[in-house]
Order: sequence, then structure tokens, then C-alpha cells
Amino acid sequence: MSSLALVSSDVDVGAVMLQVAGKLGKRGSSMRVDQRITDGRLERTLDGASTLTLTVDDHDRALLRSGMFDRQLDLNLLGEWWRLVQVAKQGDSLTLTFEDRSVAYLRQITKPRKAKRSKMTRAEFALSIVREVKAGGGIRFVCPDVAVKQPIGTSRDKVTKTKRESSVGQGISPKAPLTVKGKAANANQRALAQRVLDVAASLSAGERATMALVQAVIVESQIQNLNYGDRDSLGILQVRSSTASGMRINNRDVEQCCNAFLTRGFWGKGGAITIAAKNPSMTTGMVAQNTQGSGVPTAYDQWRAEAAKWVAAYGGAGAGGSFETTRLVPYQFQRGGTDGTTEDSWTCLQRLASEVGWRCYCVGGAVYFVSETTLMRAGPRATLSEETLGVNNIDFDVDNGKASSEATVSARIERLGFPPGAVVELEDCGPADGRWLVHSVERGVFDAAASVTLKRVTKPLPEPAADTTTVSSSSSLSVGGSSLAGAGGATNDQADRAYQAASAIDAKRFPYVWGGGHAHAGTPDRGTGRDPGIGFDCTGAVGAVLAAAGMGYSPGQPVPGSGTIAASYGESGKGELITVYACPDLPGQAGHGFLVFHTSSGDRHWGTGHWGKSWDGAGWNPEMHPLGNFTARHWPGT
Repeated sequence: MSSLALVSSDVDVGAVMLQVAGKLGKRGSSMRVDQRITDGRLERTLDGASTLTLTVDDHDRALLRSGMFDRQLDLNLLGEWWRLVQVAKQGDSLTLTFEDRSVAYLRQITKPRKAKRSKMTRAEFALSIVREVKAGGGIRFVCPDVAVKQPIGTSRDKVTKTKRESSVGQGISPKAPLTVKGKAANANQRALAQRVLDVAASLSAGERATMALVQAVIVESQIQNLNYGDRDSLGILQVRSSTASGMRINNRDVEQCCNAFLTRGFWGKGGAITIAAKNPSMTTGMVAQNTQGSGVPTAYDQWRAEAAKWVAAYGGAGAGGSFETTRLVPYQFQRGGTDGTTEDSWTCLQRLASEVGWRCYCVGGAVYFVSETTLMRAGPRATLSEETLGVNNIDFDVDNGKASSEATVSARIERLGFPPGAVVELEDCGPADGRWLVHSVERGVFDAAASVTLKRVTKPLPEPAADTTTVSSSSSLSVGGSSLAGAGGATNDQADRAYQAASAIDAKRFPYVWGGGHAHAGTPDRGTGRDPGIGFDCTGAVGAVLAAAGMGYSPGQPVPGSGTIAASYGESGKGELITVYACPDLPGQAGHGFLVFHTSSGDRHWGTGHWGKSWDGAGWNPEMHPLGNFTARHWPGT
């Protein structure tokens, strides 16, 4: 490696000697260029790599012919090392552009790397990347908040909310080594956990609310549907019978209790989904505590790692049908793209910082990975006004309360004075008074005149929420061993989607709510307010299934009552795959509606009411509904 040595007699820029050391050319001579430098400029910034530019005279082409540019060239300026990255020629002059040598070292490392967010902070991952550099004695890493865990945002939950109609298409891997309070899980616990996680998936509960639910069932019952407990507590979540009665749920119905845990909660503070979203910094154990109201608040977090293994084991075993399911993808820190694209360490560090509104930059060979709010905790390096000696002008464009505000100080400064990230306080500048961060500095190597750009502080962003992925399945739809099949085994995409939507609603265990679901097809609500909770009534549920399949209704439009359905829905008569039954209000009998799916294993009744199941909300009913006084209708083609 060749090197450039820049020597200055004082900080205010005196006589400069630039020397290229090393054997150059065929003769192995050294090339002195100290008399050839005509200009130079230093630009330092918070936005990435700083640069040093030197203009040298090469009218005789001696430098170009020397072979010096065939070598790796480093330059030392007042104790800071720079590396030559670009050579440009304009007439008789050469422009040599250098960047921080630490940045050059980082650009050389491109091997893919990953780390789980549960194992380290973003800054700790950045530190591990910087420590990979061994050349030059390594790189100093500066981050006051390296071990501080940042809050996790929830904005990506919007993706999962668009998938409420998606089916449960996942399953716990039978080979996953899972435990319950340290003991190997048995088949019954695995089956119950599958049901628990199915409910969370059907509600698009999100990673943190799902974790809270699993921690709760581990602590409360060791994932067992107990028929005993403290006082009148029963079931997988040990819900008291007095509480269950007021909520109109069965405390031994696994799906009903899990739905209530996620959507309503048992302690008056709301369901786990809402609590997790409103409190991004709260541990999942405390989300469970604020949902469940346990007498031992710290119990849930003790089993966080075990719960995480259950959630991770809940994979993508298909439930059939031509449909899509959305599931959470655990967030990871990584170098390199998920698609296999290459990314060097410096680019990776810049991305890691920008994702959370932090800064990654180089000063004095050290890499700074820090938020602007942390930088502002330092005392001001100087207090400046237009009366300060050496300051020519202070210009600004201030929009109070916005990060776009900017000020520019024109002054004579030392070459290494006012580094990026330093704090400067302005006074006697009216609306610009106050503390600012040095964003960038431009200064000539031989001229003390500089331009210092100051900016207001921007607040950091939370850690990105776990992403989601959409998984498609084209297998024949089946639930409980049944599949939709008409005469000769014919199937229909709309009927498959309806069957899928019916299964998804069944898994959510919505309570029966008079008038629920009629305002917007597919959306459960409080209906007339007569019944507690959010859910569907009979034809509100029927409308949700039909709208999901595009069979006469669209999601969001009003759903008519049973009388209108009986009189005018689709076509008259039974369908080959699905039949809609409805009747208007009759003397002594309220209007009602339900669906019958004609499956490969026989007819299946789907609707509200206690027809062999433990709750009165919409779902699969083991017993068939009588057909007297009901009108049969079907959608064309089904």
C-alpha cells in the first residue's frame, strides 16, 4: 500500500507538504507532489461519508505516468486517515477525491449476516458489524444508547387488518420440540395450542398480542382445558364463571375465551390486541397481565421464551382452498437483501440508522451510530451570533416545530472545528435562537472560510413492526375432513371462498349480537346494542360469508334482513354446493337465516344458535336446523 502524508505547521493552514511514499513505476522511485497542490476542500456531513478533495497540477503528466494510481493510496490529514476513491482529469489538473478510511474498510465487507431482534438491539448489531473490521487496528464505535431497547411500532399491522377474511392455514409442526413450563408438551397440549393460535391468526392479532395469549394459557392452565380452578375459575384461561356469564361466553370453550382475551379482555382494560397496539414498549407478559388481571403480575413474562417457541412453531400447514393467509414474519436485523442481493457494511449501517431516524457517520475515523436526540444531550460546542469574532453571516429559514428548519453560518474556523453532530447555540437571531445540530461543514484546505449547515433535531422512529407475508394455497378446501363437491365432484371457486370465510368466522367465536353485521357486510359490530360485545346476528353472519365470496353482496355494503333474503336473494331453490335458508317474521317465530354447505361428507349447517355447539354465535353446528317455514335460495352457479 502506498500512502500520502499531509503535514501542516499549524491548524490555521500554513505550508503544506504532500508526499507519496512507496515504490512507483518501473524505476521504483518516489513521487513528490507537495508543489503541485493547487486547491483542496473538506466536506463533512451527518448524511454518510465525509470527503476530502485535492486538486493537483499535472501539466507534464508525471503523476499519471508514475503508476501511483495503480496502488491503494491513503492520506493522513492532522491525524485522520483518508483513502483515495476517485481520480478525475480536467486539462492539466487532477482532482483526487478521498473518503474516510474507516468507511472504505467497511465497504469491503459484503458477507450476508442476520441476527434476531430478540437477541440484540439494533445498535448492538451495528457494533458487531463494525467490529468485523480488523485493518488499521479496528474502528472505534460510538453509541451512548447501544444496549437500550427501542419501542416497536405497530404501523404494519394495517397489512394484516386487510386480511380478516383469511382462513386459518397454519399448524404447529409435529416435530417442534415444545415444552410447557419446562416439560415436554403432550399431544393434548399441542392440539389445544393449535386451537389457541388458530383464533389469534383468524383475528390477525399480531405478534405481541399472540405472544401474550400463549403466555397466558401457559401460566393459567399449562395449556389444558381444566374443569376446576380457584373458586369458580375454569378452562384454558381460568376465567371465572361469574365473569364468563356477564360476557355471555362459556369459560370452557377454548375459542370463545381466546377470542374474548384478544378482543375484550377480562379486567376492564380492553383486549390484548388493543393493549399491545397502544403500549408498544410494554412487555408481552404485561400485555397478558393487563388483559387477564392476574394476582401475580410478573408470572407471564417468566415464560416469554417458551411462548415464543410455540408461536414460531405455528407454521403453514394448509387448510385447503384457493385462498390466501397472512402471517407474521419475525423481524431480523440483516446485512444483505432478503432476495439475496449484496450489501456492504457501510451501506447496511446507513440503512439500519435511517429505518429508525438515527444517524450513522464518521468523525476522526470513528463510526457514530446515534439518534439526534442523544446528540443534543451534549453541551454546546459554541454560542454564536453575528457579533462573534470570525462569524460573517448567519442565515436561516425557520419553520418552528418542523424538522425542515435550517441555518447556515459563514465563518472562519479550524479545519477540524465544529464536526458533524456537534451542538451549536445561536443567539441574537430572533426565531433562530436556540440549540442546533451541526449537519455539515464545507471548508477549504488552505482557506479558513467555511460554511456550516445547522439543522433542528428530528425525533427517532420506533423499531419497525414484524412484517407479514401472504401465502397462497390451491389445494381443495377441506375442514374437518369435508370438502365442497357437487355432482360428479364439481367444485366452484365462489363456494370455496364462502366455505373458507365460514370457517374463519367459526374460529373467531364472535358472540351473537342482535343486528350485528348488518351495517357493513363482513364487519362485526354492536348491532342494536341490546346484546354485549361485538359480533353478528343470523343474517348479518350469512351476509358476511356471501360478501366474502362475492355472492350477491360486497364487503362493506348493508346486509338486508331475513325477509328480503327469503324473497329475492339469488335464485329460488337449493344450490348444488350451498343453500341459503331464510324466513321472514312469522307469528310466534322471529325471522332467521342460515347456510347449508353440501360437502363430500354430507350437509353441514352453519349459522347462529345452539345447535350442538357451546356458544350461540355464528359457526359450524353439529346439528342440522329444521327446514320448515324456510325458503331455499342459492347464488347462480353454486
